[in-house]
Amino acid sequence: MKADLGNEMERFFVNMTTDISNQLVALGMKDLLAGRRFLKE
Repeated sequence: MKADLGNEMERFFVNMTTDISNQLVALGMKDLLAGRRFLKE
């Protein structure tokens, strides 16, 4: 999902389950699906 914040955009995942989160941690990739904020160009 993306949110328009004026001159920024934020991307985040809304269907993150505990199982998916635990699997990412086990793989050493816990920040793979972390929300990110970007400046618009």
